Amino acid sequence: MLREADTLMKTFNFSKNKVLALLLSFLCIANTFLLPVGCTEESKFSLPTVSGASSVYLYHYESDQVLLKRSGLAQIAPASTVKIMTGLLAIEQLGHRLDESITVTEEMLLGVEGFKIHLEPKMVVSIRDLLYGVICAGGNDAAQVLAIACSGSVDNFVRDMNEKAISLGCTSTRYTNPTGMDDPQMTTSLDDVIRLSTEAQKNDLFLSFSSCNQYSIFANQKTLTLYNRNALISSFSGMGYQNRYVKGLNAGMTDRGGHCAVAFAEHDGNSYLCIVMGATERNGTACSYQIVNTLLNYVMDVYSYQQIATKDTVICRASVQYALPDSGKNLAEIPCVLSQDLYGFLPKNLDREALIFQPFFHRDAISAPIDKGTVVGGVDVYYNDQYVTSAKLLAYETKEPNPTLLALAKMKHMISSRTSIITAVCAIVLSTFYFLLFEKKVKKQSRS
Repeated sequence: MLREADTLMKTFNFSKNKVLALLLSFLCIANTFLLPVGCTEESKFSLPTVSGASSVYLYHYESDQVLLKRSGLAQIAPASTVKIMTGLLAIEQLGHRLDESITVTEEMLLGVEGFKIHLEPKMVVSIRDLLYGVICAGGNDAAQVLAIACSGSVDNFVRDMNEKAISLGCTSTRYTNPTGMDDPQMTTSLDDVIRLSTEAQKNDLFLSFSSCNQYSIFANQKTLTLYNRNALISSFSGMGYQNRYVKGLNAGMTDRGGHCAVAFAEHDGNSYLCIVMGATERNGTACSYQIVNTLLNYVMDVYSYQQIATKDTVICRASVQYALPDSGKNLAEIPCVLSQDLYGFLPKNLDREALIFQPFFHRDAISAPIDKGTVVGGVDVYYNDQYVTSAKLLAYETKEPNPTLLALAKMKHMISSRTSIITAVCAIVLSTFYFLLFEKKVKKQSRS
């Protein structure tokens, strides 16, 4: 078969290297336009189908649930998400000196490529200006100046970026520059972008800078007007993508990383983090923005974080040992109630008949004495066979033991315990042995 395959390749003038190249090209195309090859996808929610990106993530904060996670590649190019790290690290180092001035030098701007906010040598700008230039406007010149202002050199700042990544648990990330410009040595993963974005979302300054639509820098009798490069927030880099519920964080594109968007959104008491990496452009439409809007608009329309049950709702009744039976019953029982109000991320047109409360107990049997408010177990809540949430179950009544039942139980325990059984067996053996000896002695005496 191998010889036949070699002959066939020679017939069609194909080399093994050409075949391998064709296969790799096919895999790249499949990874970009279809559900990625070898892709892992997690979602228990009914969400619209999205395509055109290698990695997609959607998270709901209030319920702490991942609504969708698709990861087509173990390693991806970080593209503009590098500036999330640049901005976050700069805020940590210089956030207490926002109004401090920095004079831009020629050395600071040396070698800057890509999108710029047009900083010039001898311009005097504030740290606040530079942070807006990086986080809001996505300027590579602002990123490089800020890196040097923080760490003395770009190399030192990149070292600090990588140390910060490790501290956040971003084990698949390696930075080589503070701008996000393509570099084969610079890689990350969807999980690491999630960790980084979650950290940035918790920083009020970062969120404020990244949600700004427009900002002006006044320097050396010049005005630099900055617009947010995230088309979900501003129309500067793309029209028709704006989403009024998006509060930041980052968006952009590079040749190697494709289009990417990281969006924190709030709507009707619900908060979301949506991440799209490695997206393509289709008929002039950036799939990164399109996917974010498709997913966010859908979940905002269809789902909500809503109350399922209230605290002290009786979920079940549990039998109690050693207590007198309740009136008209053979057993003593206590109501088991919810320890808290229960909420879940569920369809707005919730069918409450489909909610299932599945209780469980920490022990096989509950024994008196037991006080009201004691944790006796828990309850798992399911909706259409999908897990929603959990809560503790509390005893809603106090049950005292009946002295007679308790004494009988202790006696039964003593009788059935291992020690008691061994003692009884030993007593029987010794008694038998004693009576055998006694009988033998009596017989001996009678003979004499």
